[in-house]
Amino acid sequence: MQLVLLGGNFEAEDIARRLLTGGHEIYLDSQDTSLLKRLGYIGRVARMETQEALGRLSEPRVVWSTELSGRQLRELAEHLPAGTILVNSRAQYFEDNIQITDRLAEHGGHYIDVGAMIDDHRLALFVGGDQQVFQDVEPLLTAIAGKGSYYHCGPSGAGHFLRCMQQKYEVQVHSALASIISEIRRSPFNEEINLEAFLIFGHLFCKKQPLPDSVWNFLITHAHAAVCEMQQQGETVA
Repeated sequence: MQLVLLGGNFEAEDIARRLLTGGHEIYLDSQDTSLLKRLGYIGRVARMETQEALGRLSEPRVVWSTELSGRQLRELAEHLPAGTILVNSRAQYFEDNIQITDRLAEHGGHYIDVGAMIDDHRLALFVGGDQQVFQDVEPLLTAIAGKGSYYHCGPSGAGHFLRCMQQKYEVQVHSALASIISEIRRSPFNEEINLEAFLIFGHLFCKKQPLPDSVWNFLITHAHAAVCEMQQQGETVA
């Protein structure tokens, strides 16, 4: 696919590298010549203003923004041709996304919001927007995150909203795990308990709930630390 990519930040470069590696063609609307040079070693990329590039895009016409504010996106929506799909991967309040969607709809355009979370260099994409439009941009999502690493959350705004909910969930899980580990360490059973085995067994066989990688890393790190601490205490006693 072809698309216009707006932005010269780290996120724009990361997205561009993944898309170019996947064989997609990019028109980059950025003044960063060094970025253009770096990307040129990977695939087909050219620097071009958005309006000019739109005339060269094949259907579906996609403009992907990584750094425009809500106000800037609303202004951009006024000048996009009918049928254009505007994708926004910058964190945005979900009500702003709804307003941008309405503004685009007035001009025959479409809006997709992408809430991105990164964990150990792996991406998870929370995507909001019309089902058909989502399917139109799915080849881009596959190139960026890989199959199974993106989730269509619902209408426009749902992507960024559920990304925030996922972050809230992980924060609460971290807090709960820290509290549990602290209580176990203060208990009279601390030296006899295999904390790592307890935590993993509880999540795998009792609740059977998949955990985000960041939570698993937190769990395992603290569990190993507790095991090492118990071993050191045992050696000291011996």
